[in-house]
Amino acid sequence: MACTTLALMGVLILNQAVIPSEGYFPSGLFHEDPQWDAATSETVGEYLAAAEEVSLREEASGLETYRLTWLPNFDPGVMVRITDSRHSKARVVRYSGLSPEEGVTVTTVHLDCEEWEALRAQIDDSKFWGAMENRPLPKDQIVIDGSFWVLEGVRDGNYKAVQRVFPRREREEDADFLEVGLAILRMAGFDLDLDEVY
Repeated sequence: MACTTLALMGVLILNQAVIPSEGYFPSGLFHEDPQWDAATSETVGEYLAAAEEVSLREEASGLETYRLTWLPNFDPGVMVRITDSRHSKARVVRYSGLSPEEGVTVTTVHLDCEEWEALRAQIDDSKFWGAMENRPLPKDQIVIDGSFWVLEGVRDGNYKAVQRVFPRREREEDADFLEVGLAILRMAGFDLDLDEVY
């Protein structure tokens, strides 16, 4: 694959969000309680719809793709979708406020082949396509303070989604997930340290 140089392009989108008919996420991703799960799935889906994102579940036969959605409770959220094509690229969405209706800024970052291969290796090392399990919230818990992180992937016709609430490096079940999420954010141009991440 030919390597490319870094390029940035910014666009502000203010639109009426339209969620795909099948939704963005499989049932049971966020919560063991079906009502809380549906409500959370719809809320997170509204952010993706505001950014005019496609459903990766419906696009599972396409190019290898990873999408990280990070929605902290007290700061604007971020969505990064990285697709392997002839020239790998990341679509970076920064939400303007604490709700998707406040608009988004979209930036495209072109990645070189070393960056793509490094990310792919880290995802493989994390066991995302193997042992990494989704951890929906138990029926007796809801999120009031913290953040939702959702990592989705498409490879070889397969789709997988894993979410975490307020992932911490010191929790064994979160460590690899958090490292992949931070790698994607850094690749997209975010210079974060762990004190800024929740």
